Amino acid sequence: MVGACGLGGLADHTYLWTQASAQSHALLRHWLGHYMEQGVRLATHASVHLEPSQSDRELELALEALAAHQVRNVTVLERGMNSSGLAARLRNGVNTFLGLLPEDAWLIWADVDEFFTWPCNVAQMLKQTRLSAACGRMSDRLAQGLIGMRKVTHATSLFEQFPVCSTLRRRIGGVAAKLTLLRSRINGQVPRFVTAHTAVVRGQSMGGQSRQRCLNVGAFDHFSTTLEAAALASRKREDFAAGEAPSFAPAYTRLLALVDWKAPRPKGTLPFTSQAQHEMGRILEPCPNRSVQTIALPRGWS
Repeated sequence: MVGACGLGGLADHTYLWTQASAQSHALLRHWLGHYMEQGVRLATHASVHLEPSQSDRELELALEALAAHQVRNVTVLERGMNSSGLAARLRNGVNTFLGLLPEDAWLIWADVDEFFTWPCNVAQMLKQTRLSAACGRMSDRLAQGLIGMRKVTHATSLFEQFPVCSTLRRRIGGVAAKLTLLRSRINGQVPRFVTAHTAVVRGQSMGGQSRQRCLNVGAFDHFSTTLEAAALASRKREDFAAGEAPSFAPAYTRLLALVDWKAPRPKGTLPFTSQAQHEMGRILEPCPNRSVQTIALPRGWS
């Protein structure tokens, strides 16, 4: 069973925030179902900022997905908002939400291609280690045959549509670690995200590539090779290159370089180059074990 344990004893105190494009309405439907299975109270504890696409129908489908999962806290953003400053807007949005949460709350900030999971004893381990964050590592999902970036459908399990796992994010130079849970108050102070991967409180950082000061809960599924992900990668590359974080931009350039833009495009697919297919065949890994029930104390803890 997917998410057999999920958040366990933390569920009543865990909140979810994201900003998503209406273009990703099919992926959004899978994402909402995943976090509902993990235990998030979507009706009362989820906040979704929705970017309209150029298609009114896509916006309707995204709103239908949110309504079907009883998400009440939905903000539809202004259509045509300038794409520059995307990272800063996301960071400001999630930090504002974090500051409004109850003092005993935990926050999940997940993009719609990030499917975080936690072991059954995550609450116990966070309490025992006195850590205020949990971290995971991306395992990038690929379509069968490594054929390319494919359009997501909502009628078939996402894990069947993208059944292969890889270390793609790390191989293209991206930051593969993410904070999957963050306490809303740490020693009375509200932490803040400085990037999508790192938070800070009282000058101390949590997360980042080295996953410092956080409980390592293992790998999670990252659906980074969907057709929708290609559009987002292009936006992020431009945003980072424009000055937000220039060192992050090359990873998205490398991701987009995997696509053979001159090749014929089967419906709903951006084909990978033959070289990219060969290279990805060498970086495959076992998919995250979604049945793991518990984790042991981190090294050095007793």
